[in-house]
Amino acid sequence: MDGVWRTAVRPRWLVLLVVVLAVCSGMAWLGNWQLSRAREQGSDARQARVSAPPVPLEQVLPPRTAFPESGVDQPVSFTGTWDAARQVLLPGRWLHGSEGYWVLTPMQVEGATLGVVRGWTSSAGAATSSAAALPAGPVGVRGVLRPGEEAVARDPGTTSGLPGDQLERIDPVALLERWPAPLYTGYVVLTEPAPSGLTAIPPATGDGRFALQNLSYALQWWIFAAFGLFLWYRLVRDDHLGRLARAAGGDPRTPEPSQGAGLGS
Repeated sequence: MDGVWRTAVRPRWLVLLVVVLAVCSGMAWLGNWQLSRAREQGSDARQARVSAPPVPLEQVLPPRTAFPESGVDQPVSFTGTWDAARQVLLPGRWLHGSEGYWVLTPMQVEGATLGVVRGWTSSAGAATSSAAALPAGPVGVRGVLRPGEEAVARDPGTTSGLPGDQLERIDPVALLERWPAPLYTGYVVLTEPAPSGLTAIPPATGDGRFALQNLSYALQWWIFAAFGLFLWYRLVRDDHLGRLARAAGGDPRTPEPSQGAGLGS
């Protein structure tokens, strides 16, 4: 290996390396550009989806059914009754660079319980005050539908350590211990103006999804860049093997014998 690198520092290979690095840098930049485009287009597609007119909730997610993939970020409308007494807060939620709480309030909809994220707040007291002001009768609601969040993995016998009115995730299994069954398998983020004391949560803030076509282009550019470096190394290695063969008076096209060659002959 040391001999290969001694060959690599010869002027012509160093010059070629500079050219290869310049080309590979351009390919890497193109890959990063395609990745950023993948993010942007994925975000644009999501923004367009959540900005579409809402459809009735029962058309997308009837009660007692599994959450459909097509229901993610689907704008929906429905009528329900608030159950303010069972409201919970989700700490550790960020908005505009500040940490606070999502305010999750259950509603009775079509004989089942649906969680509605009414907004964000930095104060637990503001969440409680806003719940007290909720109307008692049926109300129409519009929002963006999302699937329940994955449960937090922890060792048996351990707890989150949060107060009784707080949860780490919008986990339907954990909510079954607090809310009357049956539960919807998703929740809704309110898109109407948030109640007084709460801040509305933007329905589309980016969720890590990519436009697959642009992502594939990014991967191709990175592969081309890696192949360019590998090709340079192979050329240097072949030159080194040729020099060894010529020094030994052999055929430069003949590869070096393996360490086990000749055993048993």
